[in-house]
Amino acid sequence: MTDATGTPPLVCAFDDDRLEITLNRPAKLNALTPDMLRTLAAVLDDPRVADCRLVVLRAAGERAFSAGFDLTVLRELGTSAHEGDPLGAAGAALAGCPVPTVAVLHGYCWGAAVELVASCDLRIARDDVTFAVPSHRLGSVYRPAGIDLVARRFGWTTAVELFLFGLTVPVDTAVSRGVLAWAGPAEEVDGWLAETLDRLRQAGESAATHKRILTQWLDRAEVPAELMSNWELLRAESVRRRTIPAVGGRRHGS
Repeated sequence: MTDATGTPPLVCAFDDDRLEITLNRPAKLNALTPDMLRTLAAVLDDPRVADCRLVVLRAAGERAFSAGFDLTVLRELGTSAHEGDPLGAAGAALAGCPVPTVAVLHGYCWGAAVELVASCDLRIARDDVTFAVPSHRLGSVYRPAGIDLVARRFGWTTAVELFLFGLTVPVDTAVSRGVLAWAGPAEEVDGWLAETLDRLRQAGESAATHKRILTQWLDRAEVPAELMSNWELLRAESVRRRTIPAVGGRRHGS
């Protein structure tokens, strides 16, 4: 898969017992497209992944891990962009990957990218990373499955700040809350990954077994069908009005 310039927007490389997946649209702040997400899911279904000890998800460029969905592409594709739930499928592929996954973040990690990296086992970052979900500024409602995932993986307070108040979560806060396992200078990232890979090699098959146990425990809950139905109604209304109307009662100062 290549874009209009002939450059692959997703680069995948198997190196011995490590798979590295790189978001490769730096000129577009690595904005996600449905095709990129489908390719990501397909790569993680490759039989060679089972022979790896570590899967690393990172991004090209200096400004952003990813600014979230490419809104221009979504508008062009319309409803077909969400056929098969490419974001959910990519997240499920990361969460269900038989070996540990680590997202290496920098710069902006916004919107759909927050949900994507929440599906990884660990996240590390350069010390310039920020998390944000600007969907409310766009007059849209974020999908319940994504909110549920972020709340379970990142914690209630972080989810409330991102989705309800639209706050930006800085790197120090993310580390203190366990959203990030480590953050530091760019030149130390590869050393952290090398040490982690060495530990996983020493652990052998026990790492994969422990991952299965942890994944089953974390993902035991499902979003209620009623909430999903309500979200569909709200999303349709937000598209029509481009904003979510106030629901009942008075607001402070009215």
